[in-house]
Amino acid sequence: MAALIVGIVISAITMIMLLSSDETELVETIRYSSASNFGLFGVYFLGIGSALLALMLPLLSMLNEPKKLIAPLAGVGALVVIYFISYAFADSYAPPKLVEDFQLTEGESKMVGGAIITMYILVIGAVVSAVYSEISNAFK
Repeated sequence: MAALIVGIVISAITMIMLLSSDETELVETIRYSSASNFGLFGVYFLGIGSALLALMLPLLSMLNEPKKLIAPLAGVGALVVIYFISYAFADSYAPPKLVEDFQLTEGESKMVGGAIITMYILVIGAVVSAVYSEISNAFK
């Protein structure tokens, strides 16, 4: 809650400073103002802090009950296994244009291929799961 209040106060101060100048000064103020830079850094800080807290607090609460960690860790483990299987099947070919323009290596190409195959597997799994769920619910 405190982060929200601080963000609102920083945003309000920045907006007041920006709107109190004329149009040409406004452009210069936005470009070179330490207030707008401060506001951006404040948003970055609050956003990163919120994301870290959103990830860490559930993990900390699960440490009190280790049995609750089994299901999430199994899910992460399954994703890692699916990715490594996909990586093993991926091709390292990259079109010459991509190799030239982006200095793409064979390893990077294979990594991207593995990620794409992983995405295909997960999407197909989600569709099959949804169809199975609907069919099983229809017969209940």
